[in-house]
Amino acid sequence: MEAPEHAALNTLRSDFGLTFFRPGQLEAVLATLAGQDSLIILPTGGGKSVCFQLPCHLRPHGFTVVVCPLIALAKDQVDRCDERGIYAERWNCEVSESRKASIAKDMVSDEPSLRLLYITPEGLRHPKLLESLKEACVKNNLVSFAVDEAHTVSEWGHDFRPAYLDLSCLKQEFPSVPVAALTASCTSKVSDDIISVLRLRSPRIIKGSFNRPNIAYQVRLKELLGEGSDNAALEDLIRFIQQRSDQCGIIYARLRATCDWLASALAARDIDAGCYHAGKSTESRARVQRDWSSGGVNVVVATIAFGMGIDRADVRWVVHWNAPSSMEGFYQESGRAGRDGQPSLSIVYASHADLQAAHKMERGTRTGAVAEVASYVHGRSCRRKCILNFFGEQSGSCRSECDEICDYCADPRAVQHALSQLEKREIEQGSKAAAVRGRMMGIRVESDTDGGAGADAEGAGAGSSQAPLTARAAWTRATTYIGTPSAANTTSKEPHCDVPLHSQAVGCILQPRLGLCPRTQFSRQSPLMCTLAYCRYSGVLLYSSGLSRPPLLQLPQLCVLTLLPTSSNRLRTAACSRKAVGRASGRRLTWAAATHWAPSPPIQQLTKVV
Repeated sequence: MEAPEHAALNTLRSDFGLTFFRPGQLEAVLATLAGQDSLIILPTGGGKSVCFQLPCHLRPHGFTVVVCPLIALAKDQVDRCDERGIYAERWNCEVSESRKASIAKDMVSDEPSLRLLYITPEGLRHPKLLESLKEACVKNNLVSFAVDEAHTVSEWGHDFRPAYLDLSCLKQEFPSVPVAALTASCTSKVSDDIISVLRLRSPRIIKGSFNRPNIAYQVRLKELLGEGSDNAALEDLIRFIQQRSDQCGIIYARLRATCDWLASALAARDIDAGCYHAGKSTESRARVQRDWSSGGVNVVVATIAFGMGIDRADVRWVVHWNAPSSMEGFYQESGRAGRDGQPSLSIVYASHADLQAAHKMERGTRTGAVAEVASYVHGRSCRRKCILNFFGEQSGSCRSECDEICDYCADPRAVQHALSQLEKREIEQGSKAAAVRGRMMGIRVESDTDGGAGADAEGAGAGSSQAPLTARAAWTRATTYIGTPSAANTTSKEPHCDVPLHSQAVGCILQPRLGLCPRTQFSRQSPLMCTLAYCRYSGVLLYSSGLSRPPLLQLPQLCVLTLLPTSSNRLRTAACSRKAVGRASGRRLTWAAATHWAPSPPIQQLTKVV
């Protein structure tokens, strides 16, 4: 009898026209043949389809059911199977009832010709399909289940696609049938969620490297490209595309309206670009995808709706017009470049406004995702290393691994200078905005014109042992008036706090539209860099959290309750820490306390330091 490894390789060559297995593919195929559940994490372009398409070809008869997130993706996959002579079918709302009856009849026959059946999670709720699958399982026709793009189980199942949570029925109804979950981007937390939701039993975890050595990574800060940052960035993008007129690329934007604007702007400069998003008609989207796949269009402007299952190997660049909403999404989308292994490029056009918009969209979902993106965009280290560290993969820098292929490793000084310029611009704007809104909120803000020397002296005089403030940073004196309820209504208010604050501390508190809201600055990957001011009679903690600003304190694991304004100009507590201790009334400040995790100093020590 032929060994499974040899049989798999022979089938790969005869039925798929490939000469060798890529890393992880053979192990995944053998796990399914052994009846074992598996979680397969391979990079975009790593050949995940072979992992679930090949096992059913090693038997004379039998089929695999593939759970696919999108109807359009299922259609695309079936079309590709038809081109290779593999009999595949779909089961969804676009398929007629007569066609479904024909598929069901074939599934339960003694020698079914069907090899792959693509369904959506909602399709499993169809009684006729479940009945046919159970009968096929009894006849040993059902080889395996595959959940493609399995990260959507975690990302969508808990929100707008509850049918994903029903996929647990696969192991309940078909305990003897192996389930393979496949994805290109998956953190350990998402992996655990996938295993839990799908109820995989002692799954074999097959994990490839997340490194895409042929992709160069760049970040371009919109604020520094010129006045009217979006228009200046657009000119920069147009020059970039014109220099690569013969290359294929994707431009991702967050909003449909932005996609329409970009596509129109490119067309006005004689750049033929398709536009793809959920607001377009089905016919329009199908035409763009068809033109893209055939090479009729080389540039597509799209939301993330355009992406899953994209199988054009010659994509040379991927541009994110807005900062991505998560690192997982960024990895998936940027990874659509260079699937043929040739040198390719990922560019992120980012601004504080982008990050803040992403933060607002993040509310109510997984917190911290935007902070992880911010650490990539504003990071002062190798971009590749940042990506790999996010997925828990240790790596050297680009300088040691791939010939300085990210912008930081190619020119660290240029990136450092750009971030310093962004800081300076942000601080200047923060001082102005804080002064205006400070008067509305009972906080007087006076700009320190000596470049921070006065603030430094005040900080040292408070008994602080922290490192001196850098002279290049502009700092602000904030006098906060906080008193009793009766004092809040009087004209003469006794100041209870007179401490030096980084201008961004006041700026973030009084004007959250300015830069990042404080909440977005928390990152699991790096220590929290804070500037704190303790208002001794109120229990209020104000802070400025910045990835690159000079800190007064370095508190690696402090979780602080911060303050943000409401529409009525009152202050409310942001959901950054675990517990709000109390609230005041009227026009006074909401007050809160800090909860801390070891090894941070207790709150009593903070009052002595600041």
